[in-house]
Amino acid sequence: MNGLLTIFEKQDTNSTKLKHLLNKGLESLSHRGKKICASFLMNKNLQSVSSDETPAQIIMGACSSHNNESHIASHNGNILFFEGRLINRNELCQQLSLPEIEDISDAEIVFRMLENSGTNCLKTLKGFWSLIYFDHKNRSVYGARDHFGNRPLYFCNTSNQFALASESRTL
Repeated sequence: MNGLLTIFEKQDTNSTKLKHLLNKGLESLSHRGKKICASFLMNKNLQSVSSDETPAQIIMGACSSHNNESHIASHNGNILFFEGRLINRNELCQQLSLPEIEDISDAEIVFRMLENSGTNCLKTLKGFWSLIYFDHKNRSVYGARDHFGNRPLYFCNTSNQFALASESRTL
């Protein structure tokens, strides 16, 4: 099981502060697993940030009980954190002209669908899932969950921040 968290600061802030907020949020998700913790930190120009003193605006993170990063997909600046399971993966692989192989993750399938069709592809996903997708080209962060809400996704919008998380207590 995965835990997802994204924080968007509406003003530039020190990246140390955002890392602290992410770590605190991921700690509240630690019951979902801590074997893998991944994060991406970006500034207002949507460039990757590594220095603690660099101004930053977006941080994305996930924790997982899995031993691999099969819940994360990224390419060309786009990043997807995915939690859940697709029940129509064979159909989606056919749409993408991918071989029906077991070693491609659901996150990779959804990521390719998003890159090919944009967010309209979310209508075609069947199963139980939630996701956070950062679209570098459109400079947008998307949060979505399955149509029945089996995998929840919560948000919080304040004057300083917008955040998405897989559990309400994380916010």
